Amino acid sequence: MQLAFCVPSIIGLFLTLSANVIGVPTSQPPSCCQSRLNVSPFYWFSFGDSYTATGFNSFGTLPSVGNPLGNPAYPGLTGGGGANWVDYLTTTYNQSLTMTYNLAKGGATINSSLVTPGAGVSLEDEVNTFLSKFAHSPPSTPWMTENTLFSIWIGINDIGNTFYNGGDRDVFSDVLLDSYFKLVEQLRHQPSASPSDSQAKARIFLFINVPPVDRSPLMLAQSVSVQEKERSVIAGFNDKLQTRIDRFKGNHTDVRVWHWDSHTVFTSILDDPTSYGFQDATSYGDNPSYFWGNSYHPGAAAHKIFAMHISDTLDGFPW
Repeated sequence: MQLAFCVPSIIGLFLTLSANVIGVPTSQPPSCCQSRLNVSPFYWFSFGDSYTATGFNSFGTLPSVGNPLGNPAYPGLTGGGGANWVDYLTTTYNQSLTMTYNLAKGGATINSSLVTPGAGVSLEDEVNTFLSKFAHSPPSTPWMTENTLFSIWIGINDIGNTFYNGGDRDVFSDVLLDSYFKLVEQLRHQPSASPSDSQAKARIFLFINVPPVDRSPLMLAQSVSVQEKERSVIAGFNDKLQTRIDRFKGNHTDVRVWHWDSHTVFTSILDDPTSYGFQDATSYGDNPSYFWGNSYHPGAAAHKIFAMHISDTLDGFPW
């Protein structure tokens, strides 16, 4: 069956490209951030893959007043080229001063023992970076429970690299989500270095589901049966993710949780692209009239829309 040979190599190529990401740093963040210099900052730790990554290095320049994304230079190294939703949500669609620690890495999967990441970095590794460097609210990053958001957008590569496999994909989605929420619990229960920082706990979460990447130009070049298979696996994963989010909220009355439905937003845009200012649903490249920045990643114009939606979703938090 050709599927097992063709599709993995194509998506694997994009995992490799996305690990090195495509955008090029061009400038400092927008000057609008200057109007927020005299307010107390909020903090944001973001986790995910190339749909989120900006090339942040936890050993490099850390976020600060006037440079809220730290490194690299704005807008960073992004999967689709240009600014992405993290850039926009930090600097534009935000009424606060937010220090963003974007720990997401291109090609990331949930757990490297379950699905090999494109660049060897998984969500588990990203969480471990947080736990080792930032969990104790060091002087360089004095985050607190009530002023810090933790976001996770993951699963695209887990599905993209396995949907064509045999076996029960619903069962495998459960395995992936078991690992996913084990990491969420690690964030919630990270140890305190001393009683003085015992209040620094992850309690505010944003979860994002898997978008319809089966409708990306990359996947539209595949057979209809391949597209339908991936579409089915994505739907099953997203249903299960919603159940896990509801369970997490029910089990922990001390958390605040938002869920942004990327699948619905993508679908709305791709079903009627001209209403959102896009030429069509399939063209890609460095053009603000294209939804796709390349054949697998949305471009900056699309990410601006995502940021607007997410800002509205985070009602009651600094956005």
